Amino acid sequence: MKHEFSRLALALVGLPAVDPLDARYEGRRDIDGKPADVVQLRSSDGYSVRLFVDASTHLPLMASWMAAPIVVVSSSARVAVPAGQSPGAIPLTAPAVPRADPTGGMGPVEHQLWFEDFKTSDGLTWPHRFVEKVGGRLWQTTRMGRFKLNPKIDPRQFDPSRR
Repeated sequence: MKHEFSRLALALVGLPAVDPLDARYEGRRDIDGKPADVVQLRSSDGYSVRLFVDASTHLPLMASWMAAPIVVVSSSARVAVPAGQSPGAIPLTAPAVPRADPTGGMGPVEHQLWFEDFKTSDGLTWPHRFVEKVGGRLWQTTRMGRFKLNPKIDPRQFDPSRR
């Protein structure tokens, strides 16, 4: 979980203290037609991620790392319900779940976390969309709404006598 947090934190606050990473500049590459500086980040447990930073805006473009593929297991059942009976009255058996690791025997694939839709808020520019791809295929998109930096907090919210 700390590696997952650190990938997200890279685009928001930089290298987080919770997951110390050593950085090494690898050079420049074109990513989606944009020149990007590539920084290799490694942790003491062998985890490695590459951060691609837009050479002109200096904003993060993407983080890339190798990991097991994501496998989604699903099942469906077809049940005939006799006339007049409620489907809830029919006992169903649990769907078969793979006993072994479904990624067993599969090699690692590239995971990419793209940082997009940058907006300036309180003088800082933040990504408002995160797009994750696994093995070149879209896995998920996360959109951020509005947020405030260091908002004023009423200390009475933490008063236990108010509960």
